Amino acid sequence: MVALALEVEVKKLEPRVILIPPRIVEKALIFKSDSPIFHNPLGGPPCQGDFLWVDLSELAAVSKAIDYPLEPPDASFDKALLLARVDVDIFSPKDLNSASLEYWQRLFKARVKLTFMELREKGECSPGQLEERIEAIGRIAFEEALLVLSEEKKLSGEEPLFNQYMEFTAEFLALYHFSENLLGNYFPAIRDIEAALAVMRKDIPDLAIFQQTRLEKAPDPQPTPETHSEESNEYFQRLSQQARKESIGHNQVGAAILWTQANRIAPAEFSAETMAQAHGEIRILVGRLQKALDFDPSKISQWESALFPLLSKADQGSNTAEARLLRELQLACEDHEQEIFRLDLSGWVFSLGKKPLQRPLPFQRQLNIHHRLRAAGLRSTSTRLSFTDRKNLENLILAIGRDHENRVRDTIRPLLIDCLGQAGLLGEGAQGEIARRRLVEEIIDRVLDRGFLDYSDLRDMVSRNHLKMEDIASPLALLKGDSLLHLDRLLGIRLDGVYRRSDCYLRWLEKLTALNFGTATGRLITRYLTLPFGGAFLVVEALDIICEKAIQVRPPAALRAESFLFLGILLFGLINIRWIRGAATGISKAFYSVFKFFLFEIPKAVVFWPPLLLMLRSYPAQWVYSYLLKPLVFAEAIAIWLPVYFPKYFTDAALFLVFTFFLNTPLGRFLTEMLLRCVKELSQLIKEGLIVILFKLALEIFRKIIQGLEYLLRRVDDWLRLKGHPTAWKVVARGALTILWAPIAFFIRFYLVVLVEPGINPIKFPVSSVAAKFVYPVALPLHPALVSFLSPFIGDVAANLIIGSTLWLLPDAFGFLFWETKENWGLYRANRPTSLRPVMVGSYGETVGQLLRPGFYSGTIPRLFHRLRVTEKKAIQENDWRHARTLRLELQSLKDRLARFVERDFLNPMQQNNKAFPNPFRVKEIQLGLNRVKVVLSGLEGEGCASFSLCFEYSQGWILGSVSNPTGDWGLNQMQQRSLNLGVAGLFKFAGVELSMEQISNGLPGWAKKWEFAKEGFALINFQSEKNGYSFDRGKGVLSLEEIENSPRQTPELNWSRSLFYLHPVAWKDWAKGWDRAAMDLEVEPLNFAGVEPDLLGLASHSITEFNHQESNGQGIAQAQNKQLLTA
Repeated sequence: MVALALEVEVKKLEPRVILIPPRIVEKALIFKSDSPIFHNPLGGPPCQGDFLWVDLSELAAVSKAIDYPLEPPDASFDKALLLARVDVDIFSPKDLNSASLEYWQRLFKARVKLTFMELREKGECSPGQLEERIEAIGRIAFEEALLVLSEEKKLSGEEPLFNQYMEFTAEFLALYHFSENLLGNYFPAIRDIEAALAVMRKDIPDLAIFQQTRLEKAPDPQPTPETHSEESNEYFQRLSQQARKESIGHNQVGAAILWTQANRIAPAEFSAETMAQAHGEIRILVGRLQKALDFDPSKISQWESALFPLLSKADQGSNTAEARLLRELQLACEDHEQEIFRLDLSGWVFSLGKKPLQRPLPFQRQLNIHHRLRAAGLRSTSTRLSFTDRKNLENLILAIGRDHENRVRDTIRPLLIDCLGQAGLLGEGAQGEIARRRLVEEIIDRVLDRGFLDYSDLRDMVSRNHLKMEDIASPLALLKGDSLLHLDRLLGIRLDGVYRRSDCYLRWLEKLTALNFGTATGRLITRYLTLPFGGAFLVVEALDIICEKAIQVRPPAALRAESFLFLGILLFGLINIRWIRGAATGISKAFYSVFKFFLFEIPKAVVFWPPLLLMLRSYPAQWVYSYLLKPLVFAEAIAIWLPVYFPKYFTDAALFLVFTFFLNTPLGRFLTEMLLRCVKELSQLIKEGLIVILFKLALEIFRKIIQGLEYLLRRVDDWLRLKGHPTAWKVVARGALTILWAPIAFFIRFYLVVLVEPGINPIKFPVSSVAAKFVYPVALPLHPALVSFLSPFIGDVAANLIIGSTLWLLPDAFGFLFWETKENWGLYRANRPTSLRPVMVGSYGETVGQLLRPGFYSGTIPRLFHRLRVTEKKAIQENDWRHARTLRLELQSLKDRLARFVERDFLNPMQQNNKAFPNPFRVKEIQLGLNRVKVVLSGLEGEGCASFSLCFEYSQGWILGSVSNPTGDWGLNQMQQRSLNLGVAGLFKFAGVELSMEQISNGLPGWAKKWEFAKEGFALINFQSEKNGYSFDRGKGVLSLEEIENSPRQTPELNWSRSLFYLHPVAWKDWAKGWDRAAMDLEVEPLNFAGVEPDLLGLASHSITEFNHQESNGQGIAQAQNKQLLTA
């Protein structure tokens, strides 16, 4: 009855309302979206919404299409509002209030959209007016808003500008009036809310609509603040005696929790005393923490005040977040107080007691403390404290965590620098020092992140870094091992307990690949023989295996030989000859274009041909689709899998009749819609690169499996270590177990990593299967001899088990070798890429471009913001902000990674012995938006600029880079300008930037005022605000004339390749030479982009008077362009 009364009030407030279920509203939206076949959502946009305005003249057609009766409102109205019902719990007053607010919000948004429709009918919302509104709000901010609305399924990808602006305004105003605290994360690029409201209020009287659509008993919209937290009420029964025992055992956290539990049931006269005992235990814990972390003693009182509120929640459960946080802090104290030792019983025995039996591991203690503090920081977001108390606690933990991390870095950094120097990894000139500092910081990052480091991690970091090894100088150097193996030995000693030295098979593999990758002769053999003809051999043999298994017929030997020779020559050309690679790329693009035209463009044009759409929506076409085509497809799909002894025609007819009846029932139509929606989602994923994504995902999954194995083995190693002052029997027992565990751990790691994982990894399996064809004929006959040799030592059963399984899995070792050696190529200086390339920034290996570009595998930043929006909306309803705080920590972690990226690849080169800038550059702030990363930097205070910023943006499919200076006057001399230009160019290449905003703006022809993106190209706007459209060849950087919006007829062809950043690689030698000259206080040579020095800072003035309509014909404009480009 209450819900019915609420609906009556809604209809009284808005007489045009027709209340229907939400799924019916969605069906109506799909019907109105010009889908080619109504029951097939593949052709239509992803429609989601809570209401729909329908003309009364169309209401009957909509009702018939969605198969739901719609009772029209009063005939005095020309429109009806289809509004989704809100589910209401009649026993919950809180739910009734929420339903009232929800109806109010839906009516408000519907009335806003109706106002827009009325304005359009009056001719007051022209495209020009809308463009002015968007420019006032901000073009990038509006694009970000469209991205949000697309992710929220409020807009499809091809909506007209009117619909885009209407949906954005309705959503923005609804959030402002009903959930204002969510605006910051919905539209983070819109900083000035009041300015945006002023623009929208030129068209929409939102305050009046807000009052007009309010239900009579609806409460004021008051979003639940994040500062609210609730307590759980549970009974606990502990004794004071147990608390004293825990305190004697130095378990202050356990004692404090027990005293708190005792206080809940204590008599009134003992209540104050028991609570004082609990606070006393916390004071002892804070004292231990101060000794462990060495923070300022004046902050002890702040720590006590921050930890006291945790006790009232820590005892309300068996393992609460507050109790876990306190235990993490206590474990950090224990790690500091107890020395960690590694037992080396075998070394002590073989050295006759000269080597110590117990080796201390000081770095392990520091890393354990770091991980305890990081875990405590994560726990703090889940604590059930007041907003002020929790923020105070989070800030304290964050501050000591950063201080301790800096101390760990300062401790490990000189040790790593010394090890790199002793191993011979020094680099060349200033660039070498820059690369060495970058490698050192990356190693420390990995150690702090995982708590340990192994050889594979070290090798991969050296391979990806700019610091490379020299070639192998002599056979003796090969036998001793290269610089990487020397570094491996040094780190195994100097970082004992943190770095795990490589196993013998990895060292052998490194020495073996050094012959091919670390010598000039080996590289020639690899490039001209091993890669092309070895790859051809693998392809031919793989196809041979597939043919033999699939059709039981092997190709003729002559055909296999010819295929091998042809593929070998083709791969040789692709690997070593540039013009062949270019020709292959061009042929592939041409084939793809033809394929796309015939299989996608033509069918799409036919399907969306208006007469065909009308025919498909007709009653006969819908009848044929519903009662003939759909049942026939489903019946044949089932009949294919039936056994052959089933009577074919009778079975087909029976299935056809069954599906004809079932698919036209409401349940059948619902299941059909769900199936087609799944097909649509799958097709969208394939379009976004599902195959490549699955390939990367498989590699990531198995990499995580190997890391999990390493973690488990690491945990066993940690357990075998000694802490504090162990007894004699514990030393003996742990020493014996260590000796037994060492070979077991080796064989577990060897078998799983080398012999098992390549056989189940779908990426490595093809190599293993080809290897099996040659390994089994040689290895299997050796089985009896190997068993007879091993059986006297371990018995026949164990010998057969070990030898049989090893020989059976032996081909997988070749898959391991094949994939393990691919990173070894990049270890040597001679194999370094000739130009700068994007580097990994994100925690999953994403570049800056991948962080911004939306996609299935990329788009980390917009995905995080989307999750945060969803979580915050849920938090308002459920009054639980813990998950939202965790996501904010992820965003902060991403900001820290971006700050480190800028520091290492931009600030460090700028400050490495660079005398051009006396003040050090610093990262002041990282600002994140859905499609934007803004880095605010300081360091030019002496040059008249308080701060400047670097921006990375994603727009229209491009990764854009820009440099902005709020003052507009840099005041730099030529030395400073070129140093800063070189640093920005390198940073943009490392970030994967494709277009530089300043470079394009300064490369405009004289007649152009500004530029903007247009469909499939760019548009240059002259001083009469006329747009000159150019279609764009992304591969060549050539702009060809295209008429859009009255383009001037005399506009010439324009070669803009000099202004497109991605077309011009920054050579490694030029980048390194620039910093070498800067370090020697010499003038930095300018970059050369097709004969022109690029201006990435916007320092060059854009001269417009020289070419301001001096020429009236196309030839004169072309001459002015050429002159402008030559003098740019």
